[in-house]
Amino acid sequence: MRMVLVIFMLLLSVVSKKETIKMEKVDDVVINPFMGCAPPAEGGPYSQPHSLVYANLTWEDLEPEKGFYDFEQIEEKFKFDYWKKKNKRLIVRVVLDYPGEAGHKDIPDWLYNEINQEGSWYEHEWGSGFSPNYINSKLIDYHEKLIEALADRYNKDPFISFIELGSIGHWGEWHTLQQDGIFIPFPLLPVAETLS
Repeated sequence: MRMVLVIFMLLLSVVSKKETIKMEKVDDVVINPFMGCAPPAEGGPYSQPHSLVYANLTWEDLEPEKGFYDFEQIEEKFKFDYWKKKNKRLIVRVVLDYPGEAGHKDIPDWLYNEINQEGSWYEHEWGSGFSPNYINSKLIDYHEKLIEALADRYNKDPFISFIELGSIGHWGEWHTLQQDGIFIPFPLLPVAETLS
């Protein structure tokens, strides 16, 4: 009984302590960390206030040669030093298919050959490119190694706010449409979870 009374008194003392914070009224745009406007990291400076920038990292840029991860080129392209000096943080998304000019692909040549060119070339008014077969076992295995290399490089770097769910589909947005000329079905959930 005595122990229950002690615990009750401790809880009462914690609950009874109130702290009131009065916020000042401001007419400026409020910048919430990790939220709101996140312009492209390869641009800037921007007039709109922001605390974040984002980078779509293509596999072709990340691993141009099998087993060689070109982080220096990525960090230069997306101006890591510049944004760190500006006290901004980075959102990362890895993409395997970013629609653009006809005839381009966002996976490296070595991977394209290793998966036996499995996938679909497509052309559409909003962009063209190559959509790999996401259920190809080699693609899945190499993707896992790519994500491990990213984690080894940036896991403890506070500049990286978060890595967005991505990798599969157009723009890494988890969709491809058969009317785009893509005839390999979008992967089922177990594979999609593996590549996210």
